[in-house]
Amino acid sequence: MTTDTVKKIASENLEISGKLHTVIGVAKGSGMISPNMATMLAYVFTDIPIELDDFKDLHREVCNHTFNSITVDGEMSTNDSFIGVCPAFGESNDKSEIISTSNNHWPIICQAYEKVCNELAAKIVEDGEGATRIVELKVEHAFSFQDADRVARGVANSPLVKTAIFAADPNLGRILSAIGACAISRFDENKISVQINEYEVIQNGSLVKGYEEKIARQHMTMKKIDLLISLGVGSASRKLMFCDLSYDYVKINSEYRT
Repeated sequence: MTTDTVKKIASENLEISGKLHTVIGVAKGSGMISPNMATMLAYVFTDIPIELDDFKDLHREVCNHTFNSITVDGEMSTNDSFIGVCPAFGESNDKSEIISTSNNHWPIICQAYEKVCNELAAKIVEDGEGATRIVELKVEHAFSFQDADRVARGVANSPLVKTAIFAADPNLGRILSAIGACAISRFDENKISVQINEYEVIQNGSLVKGYEEKIARQHMTMKKIDLLISLGVGSASRKLMFCDLSYDYVKINSEYRT
């Protein structure tokens, strides 16, 4: 388990053509978690007979939406795996039972698979080394997905933003600074808006009239925070989940060594 403190298991049941099927997964990961999965292991199994190429496509897409959309500390490792397993059908099997993207049940299969993976990914962030708060970040109205992704990762991996979240400090300057430091193709500081748990704090690049830091701080004290950043220059968006940076993270990584 290395630095993991809890077991990470998720499952989902669904009915297809009168038969009950299951998607179940387990994962391991707590530190060195950033894009490309990093130091984590995840295994998801299903008894649903899915056409192999379609299953591979689903697996890759879900990975990008879940395990590749979390960060604990912005660090990566060579040691990671996300493995999906579904039934294999040989020549002697009835291939009419195999489900592909054209099947009416395909949408609910995708939803179940992604839900399990999303729960596992969230458990990794919640169990992040030294984590005390979780942030669900959405960057919207970016010029491109690449821009939205750069801003999301720039904010989520900023030590100054992460320590402010640990302190429940609504330090808006740190958030704006992290946004401005990102190399993106289109940026207009006068169009940026920021919300903390739907409490608007920045509008059109300036502090909202009537802003009260006391209210913002109350929102920052919550264990789970929704942070919305609008760049105001396009229609692309990106979601990312991350955690704060606490004293315990430093303690764990100064004392722990493989």
